[in-house]
Amino acid sequence: MAQFPPDDDLSQMAPGPKAQAAEDGNFRRGRFNPIFVLIALITVLGGAAALYFGFKKDKERMLPEQIAKEKMNIFVLPESDQLPKWRSWTSSEEEDMVQEALIQLGMLEDPEAIKLATAALARKNHAINGVAAQVLAHFGSPAADEGKPALLEALKLADDSDRPQIIWALVSLKEPSVFKEAMELYRTAKLAKVQRLGGGNAFDPEKLAALVSNDELASMAGDSSNAVRQLVATVIARTGDAKYTDVLIKLVNDEDIDVAGQAANGLGKIGDEKARDPLLKKLAEASKENRQKFLVALRDGIGGEGLVLALSGVAKEPEERNWFQTEQIFKMLEELADPRANEALVKWAEASKEPHWRAEVGMRLAEIGDIRGAKYLADRMAIDPETTYPKEKFWQHDAGGHLSKTDNQRVWAARMLADLAVMQPDKKDELKVGEKAVMKWLTDKPQPHANGLRFLANIQSDEAKTKLREWAFPDTPLPKEGAQPPFPTEFETAQSALRYLGKMKDEESFDKLVKQFERKKDKKMDITNEGLMGAGLAMLGMALRAVAYGAAQGLGEWGDKRAVKPMMELVEDETWHEEARLAACEALAWCATPDDMKEIAKRAIKFGAEKTPRKQFIGACYATTLSLRPMPEVVGELEGLLTPELDPSLRFAFAVAIGATKIDDATRDKLLEKVKNPELRNAAALALIRGG
Repeated sequence: MAQFPPDDDLSQMAPGPKAQAAEDGNFRRGRFNPIFVLIALITVLGGAAALYFGFKKDKERMLPEQIAKEKMNIFVLPESDQLPKWRSWTSSEEEDMVQEALIQLGMLEDPEAIKLATAALARKNHAINGVAAQVLAHFGSPAADEGKPALLEALKLADDSDRPQIIWALVSLKEPSVFKEAMELYRTAKLAKVQRLGGGNAFDPEKLAALVSNDELASMAGDSSNAVRQLVATVIARTGDAKYTDVLIKLVNDEDIDVAGQAANGLGKIGDEKARDPLLKKLAEASKENRQKFLVALRDGIGGEGLVLALSGVAKEPEERNWFQTEQIFKMLEELADPRANEALVKWAEASKEPHWRAEVGMRLAEIGDIRGAKYLADRMAIDPETTYPKEKFWQHDAGGHLSKTDNQRVWAARMLADLAVMQPDKKDELKVGEKAVMKWLTDKPQPHANGLRFLANIQSDEAKTKLREWAFPDTPLPKEGAQPPFPTEFETAQSALRYLGKMKDEESFDKLVKQFERKKDKKMDITNEGLMGAGLAMLGMALRAVAYGAAQGLGEWGDKRAVKPMMELVEDETWHEEARLAACEALAWCATPDDMKEIAKRAIKFGAEKTPRKQFIGACYATTLSLRPMPEVVGELEGLLTPELDPSLRFAFAVAIGATKIDDATRDKLLEKVKNPELRNAAALALIRGG
């Protein structure tokens, strides 16, 4: 039976596509459906169009190098011209350009930046969202409050790249609904890493805490996160409110020392017995490292009052630990110099029986000018270190060694008393509480200390005046020519005593002060630095230098015009020691009348123009007077003395005198020229720096 189709039918054997009958029997349509052909054509044309526009878009995009060049072109413009450029950038399709524009507009404090940043959030671009949020946070509330709805909408689609910035912006705009989300980020430390516009950490715990009440925040004291507990401790501690005492007690016993340290501040501020006892207990139990952290927290949170409170928490035993812990606190008080601690310090000192620490209280008070420190310093002046500090207590030492071996405590106390007399000149009667103790200290020693002399002079001590005269004008004769060391200590003492006798303005001693300049009987004897190098004059020359130096300082302290003529004679005597003459030139600034100063200026110019170093020294010495009491009218002439011929060792004295007053343009130009000369460069530069 014949088969259909037959076995050898070519339609079964030939390779390639085969025509199929249309389902509806319309064989004329062939094998392709026109609808599919149309779809195919549209797809091809669409792909071609996409390809074309893609190529066109790529061509329109700016390369990074082009963006950088455009930025530089904008940066060189005035700020007012920059603003429209940056504003136009915010509509760019370039992500980087939009971000840069928003940053710059924010940094330029452009109010339009708020609207532009709010609009940028609608792009739903995470990178742009982060910058837009930074800008809104930068302007803060209420200025940027209009951006809240856009930020809340952006938060719904945020990811890890922009969520912290958006939440922080909402925190900055005081949006309470984000508190829980913000705390979650805070627990993971992501919120604390948010950067503010322009760089630097933006996070502020106060802003976060302000979103809820203190009561709600206090309820989080048991949170599992150390960061959250520290935030709670910090904010609640700052209130100083006794109703949070129990919360702070819980936190001060926290295993995290940073949490406990912040809680300690709050307990210290509350200050009642219920708050103080657990704080002091915690301090007493703390390790050395943790104790330091507690003290730093108290210092930073409360100030000096917190440190004084900590004095009650030092270990009582062993004695060695008590000493070191107390010393640690007093050193911190010294560095802090907080006048708010004064009342607490006085109260503590009145309850203390330890003379050493009472003296430390006196020093802390005196350092900030509190006259109450004088009482404790006076007590300290009466204490002999050898009997106060037993040698077996090796821990009682300072940088100079064991306190029984040095008298540093009284040296410092005398200095503090002298400083108090300067800071509180109207409190001399109150300062005389230390007069007898200081006098005894000075007279018990082989030589009186200058700090004690200064204190007695500053309070115009009548009791000390007679003794000061004895020290200033010793009966001991001057050393003979050829005398050998040691140097007579009487003349070491006389130098200081002469100065402070002048400070007391002892009229009976005025002529004796002036006569110290006449003690070199041999007018030709050379006791300059050069002259003392030989001829066996060292001991005699240095004794004469000491009395002349001290007398010049004393007359300078006195400030009496009667001293001008004899001091100028000393200055111009080329055989006297240079240091004594320089002291006289410094004193002239305080004693000379306006007419005297004009004469001194003339002589500075006259001697400065001389060719010999000894004459030039006189000019430089007078220039020192002019540097302490400037004469603007002679600055131009002094500038002319800065020449290579001027002794190099004297150039700086003239430079200081030139720069002691404002330099005019002509003098400045001449000095700038001299800067080009290697020999004069340093001196000219010094004059320019000082005189502008």
